[in-house]
This record gives sequence, C-alpha cells and structure tokens, in this order.
Amino acid sequence: MLEIIHGVVVKNPIIGSPQFCLLTEEYGKIPVIAFKHHQRTRMGLGNFVQSVVLHDQHNSFIVQSVELLAQPTLNYKNLGWFHHLLEISYFFCPMHQPASEVYTTLQTSLKLLLIEISEREAIQLSLIGHLLILFGFYPPPHFAEALNSIKPLLAMTIDFQAPQNLQLLKQSAAMLQEQDLSQYHTWLLACINSHPRISGFKTLPFVYKSI
Repeated sequence: MLEIIHGVVVKNPIIGSPQFCLLTEEYGKIPVIAFKHHQRTRMGLGNFVQSVVLHDQHNSFIVQSVELLAQPTLNYKNLGWFHHLLEISYFFCPMHQPASEVYTTLQTSLKLLLIEISEREAIQLSLIGHLLILFGFYPPPHFAEALNSIKPLLAMTIDFQAPQNLQLLKQSAAMLQEQDLSQYHTWLLACINSHPRISGFKTLPFVYKSI
C-alpha cells in the first residue's frame, strides 16, 4: 500500500546502507529503506521529510519519493543540543509505537533553534526534561511544576515567533532556573544512564559540558 508519512531522521545508516530510522507522526519510530541516491541525500540527520512509502504487510517501509520539509544546518546555533534530543528519541522510542508528542516536541525544538532567546539555556534544559517525561521518567517534585507548565505549549505545533507564545515558554524556563540546576543535571543524566545501551550515546559530553 502506498501512503504518505511525515518524519524526522533520528539515526543515519551505516555508510552504504539504504536503511534509515525515522521518528514519524503516524507510526512512531520506524526503519525506512531508500534505495535511490537522491532519496538518501534528502534524509540527513535531523531532517524533517514527507515521504511516499510502500508499506507492506510485514511492516516494511520502502521510500518511493522524499520531500524535504525542514532541516537543521550548520548555521543554526546549539546544534549539539538538537542532536541530543534526536539521540534520546532514537534510543528511548520503541519501534512501531505511536509517539506523536515526541514528534511535535522535536518539531518545536527545531523552530526554537532559529530564534535568538536570552533564556536559551533554561529552555533547552526544559525541553530535555520534557522529552524524558514523555518516556515515563518522573522529575523530582521541585522540578515538576516548571516542566509540567510547558507541556500544553509543546503538545501542539506553535509559532514561537508570536511574542505571547514565546513569553509563556520563557516563564516556564524561569521557574526551572530558580531551582538547583546541578541537581537537575543529575536527574537528567540518571534517566539517560538507565538505558541499557548507554554506551551508544554520543552527544552527552558535548551537551552537558556546554549547558
């Protein structure tokens, strides 16, 4: 069956392999196979794509065409933080399970890369925590209020160029900054370190050294 899916590339293949890993709006995390070179060139890490795929009875997805919708570039600031969110999503999302909130959070995060925000560090930390909550982790009570306050904002695709939307996100981030951020880092890293494939994470030294 041919159908259209929307996804973000959360894992690049081994060099020479045609298989990519997409976090999709429709099916959650899925492997997709792109045989043609021009298809693969549009599926860089962090790229949001719309693809026509052949979805068969064995739950295989073979790419027929790819349209690039958005992508992080080297001109975007804090690209390491965005790659960290992709990595968390790749490792913690189970295959073929709905993950629409995770997909929307990644969409929002890419938009925020484009905006100059004085509270960027706190917002980035908030988004990492929010993502981990979506995977079933519970923050200490003194961090929960700040993280829960951003959930309604991240549950939909929002235009953060609109001042009122961005202000709400800043207010939630400010609540987090009032807490002991060293304890917050400890909680984030404890959640991530609980993954049985923790050795596969590559972004930790870059993100937690700079944030």
